Amino acid sequence: MTEQTQERYTAPSPPPKDAAAAIAWVYSQVGYVQKVKSPQLSYTFASEAALIAALRPPMVAIDLIVFVSGIDDLRQDSFTTKSGAVMQRATVLGQVTFQHVLSQTTVIVRACGEGMDSGDKSVNKAMTGMLKYALRQTFLIETGDDPDTAPSAQDLTPRTGRRSSRSQAAPPVAPPPSPAPAPAMAAPAAAAAPPPARKQHAWDEAAISEAKRLLPPDTPIERVVGILNLSPYTPKDPLPKVLAWLRIYVAMRPADKTAKLPSEKTAERATAEHQRQLAAADETPF
Repeated sequence: MTEQTQERYTAPSPPPKDAAAAIAWVYSQVGYVQKVKSPQLSYTFASEAALIAALRPPMVAIDLIVFVSGIDDLRQDSFTTKSGAVMQRATVLGQVTFQHVLSQTTVIVRACGEGMDSGDKSVNKAMTGMLKYALRQTFLIETGDDPDTAPSAQDLTPRTGRRSSRSQAAPPVAPPPSPAPAPAMAAPAAAAAPPPARKQHAWDEAAISEAKRLLPPDTPIERVVGILNLSPYTPKDPLPKVLAWLRIYVAMRPADKTAKLPSEKTAERATAEHQRQLAAADETPF
């Protein structure tokens, strides 16, 4: 049997006085976990195993343990996919406790998880997602690939990944040669083609009714349909998946109508977060 090697950490002296101080020390030791891409998936994700591998050694060094201390809510249902397969779905809301062994003090956080499976693993996947996000959010672990903050390639300098400073003096550039005179009857430049309009879908009354229940009561019906059309799904997709995306959209979109971000940008963020949740649901240690 091959022995698994892990980085060893030396606890500070004096040791942390309580659980909050122990968590703060782990903050200083671990700040980033690289996302990976599975051959079967089209997106990257930070797995529960990667988070545990990064956090366990410093937690062991500081005598900080973590465990699921309670389940506040557990719900299960089933739905049929477009291909006719019956999927089991579970959502769980629970408490995760971080305990400092030396001081016997604790920090309790609440987290939720969702899991889907064609067999009997939906609850297991939901529990895995709950613990994963409790760890990631408690220690504010960065995983990269943030669609809202990722700079463009031309804004980054090589190697460091830092934004180029606009205040740096640019090297002198020789003036360009004088342009040749344009022909007397130059043809006008072709206008750039406008971006394709988003396809409008004919949502059925059930989808519109459920969407109105999640949106503010005074939302006009045209606005409800418009928000549904911003989702990455169509009326042919399962309604629970559409509503799961809509819940994330509602949570991200401020209620006031003076929001700085346009609805399309919020929809993109909601889609990215929904994909991350689906990725977490596909991960299971069993």
